[in-house]
This record gives sequence, structure tokens and C-alpha cells, in this order.
Amino acid sequence: GDFYSAFALQKGLLPLDLTWLHRLANVGSLDISWAVSPANVHLVYHTYVVAAGRARLLFSASLFRASSDSQLRSLVGRANRLLHWEDILRFKSCGITTYDFGGWYEGAEDVEKLRINSFKEGFGGRKAMEYNCTSYLTFRAKIVLAISRLKKRLLAS
Repeated sequence: GDFYSAFALQKGLLPLDLTWLHRLANVGSLDISWAVSPANVHLVYHTYVVAAGRARLLFSASLFRASSDSQLRSLVGRANRLLHWEDILRFKSCGITTYDFGGWYEGAEDVEKLRINSFKEGFGGRKAMEYNCTSYLTFRAKIVLAISRLKKRLLAS
């Protein structure tokens, strides 16, 4: 939690949704891996949701941005790459057939996101257009959704 909180602060990201992570853990769909230096310094964490033969990276957290030490930054980069590779091999040995890096930047302006794309390309694989959504299929679910939206409108006014 503290490691991710520091990472999120550096990157301007929202804090962890611990309720959601606990739900994933309770159904056996949360996977967390990490890399530690020989001096026992935590370098990088990877958090995945794993289900239906797929491991999807939720986030990869590291704190190299706070350091001006080029050797540490390089060590974190190598540890991150190695951890991804070890995660891929571990998931494969468990029968996971899809390793999803969790997104692709389609723009051309954000240099950091372009570097992340390049990092992902270094592992091979392919880009795939996919969607995340919630479908309310039953009548009961549609009623609950309508009530929830009505409550939000009433509270907003």
C-alpha cells in the first residue's frame, strides 16, 4: 500500500481501491509480484487480475522517478523488465495463455507513454483492440442501475 501510494503521488494517479483489490483476492483473481535488490530494497511491483486464461496487468509501480541516481534508475528498469519476463513464464507454466500489458497509448505527444509502448513492444506479441464495460442483462440489474442513476442525479442537484 505505501509503495503504491508513493508511486501514485509521483505519477498523479488515484490511490488504490482496496475494496476492489480485496474482492479480486477473495475470488483468487489477484496476483502480485515484486523485485527486490540484493540490499533488500523494493524496486518494482506488478499487480494483475487473473481470470479465464488471462493475466492483465493492472499496474506496475516503481519509485525510480524520485531518484537522481542513474545507477538506481537503471537497476529499477532492468528489474522491471526481468519481473515482466518472469511473470510471463510463471503465468505460462500455470496455463495462462494471454499476458496483457493493460493498454496502449495511441497518441504521439506524450513521450513517457511512447516509451512505455516501446518497452511493451520489446516483448513481442501483438496489439489488440478490446473493451472494458459492464453489461446489465437482467431486468433486475437494469432497475438497480436506473435507481442508482436517479440517486446520483438527486444528490447532484
